[in-house]
Amino acid sequence: MEELFEILDASGTKTGQTLPRSQVHREGQWHRSVHIWVVDEWGRMLLQQRAFSKDSNPGLWDISAAGHISAGQNSREAAVRELEEEIGLHVNPERLQFLFEDQDQCILQGGKFIDHEFHDIYLLRLNPGESRLVKPDPGELAGVRWFTPEIFLDELQTTPECFVRHDHEYPRIIQIILGE
Repeated sequence: MEELFEILDASGTKTGQTLPRSQVHREGQWHRSVHIWVVDEWGRMLLQQRAFSKDSNPGLWDISAAGHISAGQNSREAAVRELEEEIGLHVNPERLQFLFEDQDQCILQGGKFIDHEFHDIYLLRLNPGESRLVKPDPGELAGVRWFTPEIFLDELQTTPECFVRHDHEYPRIIQIILGE
């Protein structure tokens, strides 16, 4: 059965309508997702390489874990679910630090995939030794890699085509991780 999303208006308010994922992206309906940034004890950021079979941004490097909020689910529940599904981390929801909301629009696949999303951005700081618990799901991801903020920014600048574009989100995340 196809996942259902709650539809939002352009200001992020729920409309009361739910639609299947494929219809939401075909019509460019506003909906909500979660982005979870995982940082280890040394301040390195975990990035995932999206599976090459994904319908959006296949093979590109992206946020540690991310996904849609299903109809009837709250943001924190979706974040916990995505961490488990994508990188095998089982965490208490209270460990997730809500950072901010971001809004993004993009059109992919020659207009066949329209993504209008509000992102709830979270940070998960791992305790010492927890980074070894990361177990990427090969059905979801092609791989994972730990980046220092400096290396991430350098690679983002020199090879931007290798990363999913989150231009508003990246600078804010780096500032938060570096404690600026």
